[in-house]
Amino acid sequence: MQLKQLLNIQRSNDLLEVVEDNEAKWRTRAWAWCKLAALPPYWPKRSLLGLYWAFSGFGERDIRAGVWLGIFVLLSFLVSAIPQPLDWNALWGAAAANATMATIPFAKDIPGDGWVKVGRGFWQFLIAVQFTLFALAVRNRFRR
Repeated sequence: MQLKQLLNIQRSNDLLEVVEDNEAKWRTRAWAWCKLAALPPYWPKRSLLGLYWAFSGFGERDIRAGVWLGIFVLLSFLVSAIPQPLDWNALWGAAAANATMATIPFAKDIPGDGWVKVGRGFWQFLIAVQFTLFALAVRNRFRR
């Protein structure tokens, strides 16, 4: 209800209902999802509440959370497989990024230096958070 109140447009709220309708076809839901992302206002959809809904359906949509987890893991592999066209360590702030990552406990085992290490650390964090949302959604599904 809070997300609907933040969006506060009948068209957006109707699209939210279509996305959440389990009886609707997958194609219809995906099309409503794309329309919802394109409609203003944009900031509620990018808030923590909007992201929590988008990535796991408030901890209730295990398939959605699993799909996003799969996308993040696959994207991580794809980005790692692409040869780097740019020397990330030559960019401004690479030394500061190295020093910052040296102070984070989990980041000491991440390969790379500078911004490469920051990017890999971000992806590890993102995948860990999405896995947690997926586990929460699976737990909630089997609790009911």
